[in-house]
Amino acid sequence: MNSQAIKNEKGFSLIEVLVAITLVSIVFAIFAGFTFSEADDLEGAVSDVERAVRFSVDEAALRNVIVRTRFYLDSSPQKMSVEYGPDDSFVIPLSQVEPPTSSVLDKEENDKEDKEFNKKFNRVPEFSDGPREVNDTVRIVGVGSALTGLLFLDGQGSIYAYPTGEKDGGIVILSNQKQIVGVTFAPFLLGFDKIRKNIDPDISLDELPEEQDKMAKEMFESWVKK
Repeated sequence: MNSQAIKNEKGFSLIEVLVAITLVSIVFAIFAGFTFSEADDLEGAVSDVERAVRFSVDEAALRNVIVRTRFYLDSSPQKMSVEYGPDDSFVIPLSQVEPPTSSVLDKEENDKEDKEFNKKFNRVPEFSDGPREVNDTVRIVGVGSALTGLLFLDGQGSIYAYPTGEKDGGIVILSNQKQIVGVTFAPFLLGFDKIRKNIDPDISLDELPEEQDKMAKEMFESWVKK
């Protein structure tokens, strides 16, 4: 038996095994890495929403004013900010808690009212450099309120916190291509609950926004009933 035959009978060397493992890892990362990354992005966005709402409650108590977590649903990329306003004696206009009507005149009036109302709010120092951007693999699908029973799927949605320690009971619905998550919170409770649903894998990217909207409405209606 020659030396080459003896070498072949010994099998793979340690270096060859390590090279093979590395190649398999690279291939696996190519096919699965994006999925892991998108899942992490979604969980990160969920955590950011929880921190922002919790922070607004703390700021409202410390400053003795109304504080809101504001979500910019139509911006690209989407954004969120925490802003403090005047004391709790002023009235929040209907344009802030009701979706706009289809009437052009009403929309112009609402826009004017919103602009004047938004001037009363300032970003807290942690958001002084501007609203926080949401990762582009994640979409904030909607912001809903238990108080009004309404879900905002476009425009701007806000969750208000008050000096009394109360906040709007609400739900913020986020999604990536594979999963939709509803972050829910009650007026006086500190914790958050999550509702998770998987998106049909056969849904195309073109159909995805419509499917996300549909699932968000269903999730919101089910949550309100509870």
